[in-house]
Amino acid sequence: MLEVERANQSKPELVAKIEVAEADLQTRKKFLDVALNHVEAANIGKLAVEEALRRWRAENAQKRRCIDNNAKFKNSYPGLQRRDPMMLDLNGLNLLIDDTCGLKHSLSNGEILSSKLGS
Repeated sequence: MLEVERANQSKPELVAKIEVAEADLQTRKKFLDVALNHVEAANIGKLAVEEALRRWRAENAQKRRCIDNNAKFKNSYPGLQRRDPMMLDLNGLNLLIDDTCGLKHSLSNGEILSSKLGS
C-alpha cells in the first residue's frame, strides 16, 4: 500500500517531466524543420551556381577553342616554309619559292623553264 501511495505521489512529477520533454521535442522539431529549409535553399542555390558555372565554362571553352584554332592557323605558316623533298624537280630545283608573307606558292611552268635556261 505504501508503494502505491509513493507511485501516486510521483505520478504528477513524472507527468510534468513528460510534458517538459514533449515541449523540448517540439522545439527541436521546429529547429530541425528550419535547418532543413535552409539546407534545401542552399542546395537550390548551389545547383543554380553550378549550372551557371557550366554555362560559363562552355561559353569560354568555345571562345578558347576559337582563339586556339585561330592561333594554330596563324602559327601554321612556319610549317609551310619547310622544304618538301617531293617538291624538287629532277634537276634538284625547288618548285616552291618563299612569298613575302611567309606563304609558298608553286612556280609556273614559265618560271621553271626560265630558271633552267638561265642556269
